[in-house]
Amino acid sequence: MTDVKSLSDKGEFDKRKVAVKRLLPECFNFADREVALLRESDAHPNVVRYYCTEQDRMFRYIALELCQATLHDYIQGKCNRNAITSLEILRQATSGLGHLHSLDIVHRDIKPQNVLLSVSDAKGTVRAMISDFGLCKKLQVGRVSFSRRSGITGTDGWIAPEMLDNHERTTYAVDLFSLGCLYYYVLSEGNHPFGDTLRRQANILSGDSYLEDLNAEQWQIAIQKPLINALISSEPTLRPPCNAVLSHPIFWNTTTILAFLQDVSDRVEKSEMDDVVLRKLEENTENVVKKDWRYHIDDEVASDLRKYRSYRGESVRDLLRALRNKKHHYRELTPEAQRILGDIPDAFVNYWTSRFPLLLLHTWHAMQCVATEKPFNHYYPVGYRYSLDYAVDNVIELGDWDISGENLLMKESPRRNDKKRDIRFRTPHKDRSTAMSRDLRKARYDNLTGNQKVGLYRNLRRESNDDSQRSEYKKEQGATNRNATKSKKPNKVPEEPLMWSVNLN
Repeated sequence: MTDVKSLSDKGEFDKRKVAVKRLLPECFNFADREVALLRESDAHPNVVRYYCTEQDRMFRYIALELCQATLHDYIQGKCNRNAITSLEILRQATSGLGHLHSLDIVHRDIKPQNVLLSVSDAKGTVRAMISDFGLCKKLQVGRVSFSRRSGITGTDGWIAPEMLDNHERTTYAVDLFSLGCLYYYVLSEGNHPFGDTLRRQANILSGDSYLEDLNAEQWQIAIQKPLINALISSEPTLRPPCNAVLSHPIFWNTTTILAFLQDVSDRVEKSEMDDVVLRKLEENTENVVKKDWRYHIDDEVASDLRKYRSYRGESVRDLLRALRNKKHHYRELTPEAQRILGDIPDAFVNYWTSRFPLLLLHTWHAMQCVATEKPFNHYYPVGYRYSLDYAVDNVIELGDWDISGENLLMKESPRRNDKKRDIRFRTPHKDRSTAMSRDLRKARYDNLTGNQKVGLYRNLRRESNDDSQRSEYKKEQGATNRNATKSKKPNKVPEEPLMWSVNLN
């Protein structure tokens, strides 16, 4: 592996403090290449800025933007970590690397020591920047790969497997592999996905990775692990490019998460069960809803939900519907329900994602089928779709769920149960649904005098004398048993229309 011998110091250029990189004569060729690439790429805020080059008899000096620390220092706690979050560092580093790739530049040495953190500006903002271009490779025009005639480049333990297993040509995907290792290093607070230093490169060649030390909430781990798995894939073509990584939910804030879940709910709200999008959403959902999501929400929230409709516990659509409805009607909730759900968006989103850690991951993967639709195109990268291999199964540790107890959402909705009416009705005959019978009843209705026009003509029929006698008999029987009937509970109304009748005699 190539070893670039250089020393760094501080200096001043044009009345600004700079970092001075001092290189030995044997490294002058590397220095010339690095300067040329820096001049081409340093317009991006996440690429270290180049100022000038000077030389004496012994050294060549490169003046670069002064930085306060490396990413390695940040993880080791050797600098202020309050100015910028770990995820923001990863996002900015990915953006800088994506800029290099857009210029057909392959870095070939992505590691924590080559991601720098700038000095705070007047607003206290800190930027993450890609640095050290000594091993960079500029691809020829129209080419997407490069040869390895210059030897194996990079730092041991951060080199992609295709650089070591006799592939003739490699692509910018070597940087994506190193980026995946960098993600795990940051999100696990200093661990490497391929183990300790001695066995690391051998594990890389065998594809033996370990991703169980991620330091985050379960729902965040469920999002992070599939992305890292994709980036460190042994197959270069499966690694997502930088623009796809930047679109990943790993970087979404709670406002974006809530908006996405609401958009999905709106998209499938009226879909029939044979709809392709809905079928995708409802596939392999047992772990997503934890068998029956209704058992995993608080009773106060369940009590409010059942006021308006019933929900299916095995359905992701119904889970999203519940989330959306509580968000839209948040101000109408009881104070206790508002306290339980928390403020919108942060605590509210955390309430649902903490109970259903796979909900966001599953929904985002399932809805890739509508990624080109206008409401969803800003949630997905252009020209790339993530594999479902690592989408849900074995992403996080899931236990057994007890759904044997009582749950308020399992009860029948009060709109169906509480408002029972004591109404006598008559079931219509089948022949009354025909057009001829409707016309006949309308004609009979039109012939009635004004005070006889009672009820609706579509439900009228002429009663015979026998019908009248039976009616009088029933009235007498009703008067006899009036006291008994008052003590009885009203009959439940069957799901059939109420029929009206009049005496036409």
